[in-house]
Amino acid sequence: MAKGVKPYRQHEAVFGVDYQIAKDWAFEARYDRRRLDHVIEDASLADPDHFEMYTIVNPGQGVNATIDGYANYLTSLGSAYGIPNFAFNADPANPFLTCPTCPRQPLAVRNYDGVEFRLTKATSHGWAGMFSYTWSSLRATIPA
Repeated sequence: MAKGVKPYRQHEAVFGVDYQIAKDWAFEARYDRRRLDHVIEDASLADPDHFEMYTIVNPGQGVNATIDGYANYLTSLGSAYGIPNFAFNADPANPFLTCPTCPRQPLAVRNYDGVEFRLTKATSHGWAGMFSYTWSSLRATIPA
């Protein structure tokens, strides 16, 4: 696991109303909004001379914020474990090409919005029931 990995976290807000239409009928409506703050995922790069190394990271954050930052982190792990000449471009003095203009790694995104409508009939005249309808939308992006 990479240093500074933050635990999985999401935040959520739920709003709703209940309204009694009649003595034994009620209407309910709920809105649910969820967003990710931190995701935990495995990531890897392959060293052409040795092997592929996996670590646990927060996608797009910390050591995984840029590809060259992640490669330098993996190179430091190889050195810490005593792997000679371990580098992602086979040059231990220059572990990875620096790229100040390269874009940042994308963050993992999962945006959920949902609305639920419910019509409920309490027990009367020998029956009870409920009708519920949920409309939801999930937009997710996970770094490749």
